[in-house]
Amino acid sequence: MRTAKLTGKLVMAVVFVPIGAAGCLKPSCPNDKLLKYDPTVGYRFDALSTGECNMDDLFICLTFSGGGTRAAAFAYGVLQGLGNTDITAPSDDGKRRNLLDEVDLISAVSGGSFTAMGYALWGDRLFDGKFEKRFLKNNVQWDLFLNLFKPKNCLRVSSVLLDRTDVAAFYYDEEIFEESTYKTLLEAGRRPFVAINATDLSRRQRFTFTQDDFDLLGSDMTELPVGWAVAASSAFPVLLSPLRLKYYPGKAMADAVQDVLTAPEDRRIARQYRWAESLRPAEDDITVHPFDIDAERHKYLYLLDGGLADNLGLTYVIESYRHGAIHRRMAAGKIKKFVVIVVDAGTDPPEDLESKVSAPGLLKVFERTGTTSMYRHSDTLTGIAKYSFLEERARTQQAYEECRETLGKTCPDAAVPPMPGEAAVETYVIDLNFRQVEDSKKRLVFLSLITSLFLPPHDVKELIDAGKDLLVEHPEFERLMDDLRGD
Repeated sequence: MRTAKLTGKLVMAVVFVPIGAAGCLKPSCPNDKLLKYDPTVGYRFDALSTGECNMDDLFICLTFSGGGTRAAAFAYGVLQGLGNTDITAPSDDGKRRNLLDEVDLISAVSGGSFTAMGYALWGDRLFDGKFEKRFLKNNVQWDLFLNLFKPKNCLRVSSVLLDRTDVAAFYYDEEIFEESTYKTLLEAGRRPFVAINATDLSRRQRFTFTQDDFDLLGSDMTELPVGWAVAASSAFPVLLSPLRLKYYPGKAMADAVQDVLTAPEDRRIARQYRWAESLRPAEDDITVHPFDIDAERHKYLYLLDGGLADNLGLTYVIESYRHGAIHRRMAAGKIKKFVVIVVDAGTDPPEDLESKVSAPGLLKVFERTGTTSMYRHSDTLTGIAKYSFLEERARTQQAYEECRETLGKTCPDAAVPPMPGEAAVETYVIDLNFRQVEDSKKRLVFLSLITSLFLPPHDVKELIDAGKDLLVEHPEFERLMDDLRGD
């Protein structure tokens, strides 16, 4: 364990710190210009079909946290656990539906983004051993170091196209994700929809790799390599530089900004509204045509690790539940059971800081200042999700029943309005984390694992097994399975 920890820290330092000078070179921007704004076109949730085995009435959302290979392996195990859980008897052709078939949306951050994107691209082929060999059980950090000296990367450096995050982005694109783009996902046309989350450095808020967010850049993300999205999501500060995306001011961008600013409140997403407001000259009337953009102040968007804004990827699901695609489906009565599985690979190793007379060193202080708010925010966010998805719904149900009862007594002939869509849905929140591991020795090992892009194969296997086991042992999972069998 100690050797792996030392190796991880040394390789991270060797790979990224010496090429810091590249951060001042000419920026490379992988995103293209949007020729026409159309809110129905591009990589959006509504563009994907349910597929052959997915039933819209059982709606499953997964959120994968950050945490390097640790998080990716834990999430991989959860996916395997879902795939091992059949929910129908075999059909005539011998096929069974399982819970993995029912996954509709995956919102992921940093390390969890690798597994999320892999499953979105390959479906069940994620488990054929190739992903484990390429990423989970591969020393990616060492590969990144060696990759610097390949002729094609030397050429990129000499042509001033290289930035620190670009090293990782090119590697992920070519060696892990087979040069797949968002066009690849659109052409597959099936769920799950994957939302890769990064942090907008300027506004200190979440940025999600969907066409909804790219509209506000005036950019078309169709040809964007998915490896670049994963690189942005896992670009931890200092070790990696921010990934740049280019703004394309023009009619398409202006139309998108104006659409966001004039949207009715029930369709308004506060994060996008704040961003859109920052893009227009302050004195302009948002209803005027043509609408202007403050192009001089907005040329590049800079993205860092998504964990800085939300290390669970959970806020995207809450946002969609309140104002987005999930909300629309619930309001239309399409969803009967709504399941959120939060896969949290956060750590909490034992510390001896309070036993020492000397103050912590610079590296320890840096590590703590970079992660303390991240982990505390994760706990708070999980609580908010449980309240939003469980308690708030139960209160709405109770209020509806009381209103219906009162109406029946006072106006027995009056038509009873239908229950609000969200309240009519049965919801389940399955939060998985290492503190739930019963074996105290294993629990301590998991909570002490470093965040890196390499772990010994034994640790990877243990994490995968933990993901499978914790899922099926969770009380909310057992309640879901009881309800599905009852149906």
